[in-house]
Amino acid sequence: MFVPRNRLLIVFALIGVPAMGFVGLGGALLVPGIAALAILLGVVIVDVVGGKRLIEGLRIEYPPDTRMPKEKAGEFAFTLGNFDSDATEVLCAVPFPLEISTAVEALPIRVPPVGQQTQVTFPCLPRRRGVYMLQGAYLEATSPLGLWGVRAVLPAAGRLHVYPNLQFDRKELAALFLRRGDMGLHTQRQMGKGREFEKLREYFPGDDIGDIHWKATARRGHPVTKVFQIERTQEVYVVMDASRLSARPAGVASRQATEMLARVRQRSLEMRGELEVIEPDVDINVSPMLDRYMMAALMLAQVSQRQGDMFGLSVFSDRVHTFLRAKSGSAHYHTCRDALSAVEPRLVAPDFGDAAATLRAKLRRRALLIIMTSLEDPAIAEHLETNVGLLTRQHLVLVCMIRPPGVAPMFEDPHASTGADVYRHLSGQLRWEELREREARLRKAGAHFCLLPNNRFSADIVSEYINIKRRQLI
Repeated sequence: MFVPRNRLLIVFALIGVPAMGFVGLGGALLVPGIAALAILLGVVIVDVVGGKRLIEGLRIEYPPDTRMPKEKAGEFAFTLGNFDSDATEVLCAVPFPLEISTAVEALPIRVPPVGQQTQVTFPCLPRRRGVYMLQGAYLEATSPLGLWGVRAVLPAAGRLHVYPNLQFDRKELAALFLRRGDMGLHTQRQMGKGREFEKLREYFPGDDIGDIHWKATARRGHPVTKVFQIERTQEVYVVMDASRLSARPAGVASRQATEMLARVRQRSLEMRGELEVIEPDVDINVSPMLDRYMMAALMLAQVSQRQGDMFGLSVFSDRVHTFLRAKSGSAHYHTCRDALSAVEPRLVAPDFGDAAATLRAKLRRRALLIIMTSLEDPAIAEHLETNVGLLTRQHLVLVCMIRPPGVAPMFEDPHASTGADVYRHLSGQLRWEELREREARLRKAGAHFCLLPNNRFSADIVSEYINIKRRQLI
C-alpha cells in the first residue's frame, strides 16, 4: 500500500499543476507541458518501485512465547532482519489486542545493515490475564525520494501469555523471597518419627509394640522392629474450580459484581494507550475469584518447591479441563503458569463428582489436595459434600474458600450506627452460621475447611500447608 507524502503534494503543486495549465493553453506550451508531466510521472513510478523494494527486503520474527505479568509494564521483544533493503528507518506497529495497552501506536526503528538483524522492544502494559495470539507486523517506510509512504503487513506469529500479578501476594509473603542470611522461608522441622518405612532392625526394650514386624519376627525367631523415616518428598495438588462462581470479583458483594465488572471493562478501554501509570496497585478486590485462586496456586507452587515437595494442578468446571501430574523444578512451574494463563471461567455449575473420580483414578499415592472453590450456593455445597468422600478415603483434602464480603460473626465489627447496619450484620451472622454448618458436614466427611480473607488468601493457604507438613498429616 502506498500513501502520498507531503513532498509529493508539494512537487505536484509546483510542477504538475503548471504543466497541466500549459497543456490546457496549448500552442507553444503544449509540448513543454506534456514533457513535464511525463517526467513527473516517470519519477513517481521510479520512486514507487524503489519504495516497494524497501519493504520486501525486511523480515519480522516474533518469539514463539512471551510471558508478562498482569498490570505490570513490560516489553514485547522481536527481531527485525534486513535481507535486501536500503531502508534506514521504518515505523513498526504490533497488532496488540484491546487487553494490551501501548504508549505509542507505532515505533520508529533503525534498520540494520544488509545481512544483519536487530532486537526491537515494544513497550506495553497487559490489562487482563490470558493467552493472546499476535499475527503479522505492520511496517511503513519512506520511498527513496520521499514522495510515498510504503506500508505492508509482514508475516509473523507469536503468543503472549499474561499471567496473574503476584506483587500483592509477594508482599504478604515477603519472607519467602528473602534468601540472604538466616531470613526467609526454610524447610520446616517436622514433628514425630515419620510414616515412611525405612528398614528393619533388632528389637530393643522400650520399642513400641505397634512397630514390631510380626512376619519378620516369625521368620527369624526373635522380635524385629520396623524403622520409619520422615517423608522427604510429598505431593501437593491444587484443585481449582473454574465454574460460574469463580468469575465474580473477589471481595465484592454478589449484588455489586455485575456493575463492578462493567466499570472495570470500561476503565480498561478508556486507559488504552495511556502508560502514565506504569505499575498501578493491584486491586485484588476487583480481581475475579479465579485470578485469586491462580495467585495462591502459583505462590504455593514456589513454596512447595522450596520445601522439597512436588506440585500438581487440576482445573475443572463441569468437567476436568487441565491435569498436570505433580513434579518439581522451574520448568514444571512455567508449565503450570502457562496452563493457568489460558484458563477462563465458564458459566456452568461445577461437577465435583467428575473431578473426584478423575483424581481418584490418576492419583495412586497419598497427597494433599487443596480444593479452591466457593460454597455460597447451597446446591454446590451439597454436591461437594456428597462427592468429597471419594477423595478423603486416600488423600488429605483441604477445602479453601474466600470469605464473602459481610460474612462474619455479628459482633466482630463494633461499628453499627444505624438500623440498616444492624440488619446487615445480622445477615452476615446468618450466612456465617451456614458456612460453619457446611464446615461441620465436610469435617464429618473427612475434609478440612478453611474460610480465608481475600487479602490474605495466598498467605493463609501457605500457612495451612506448612502446618500440615509439620504435623505430618499427608
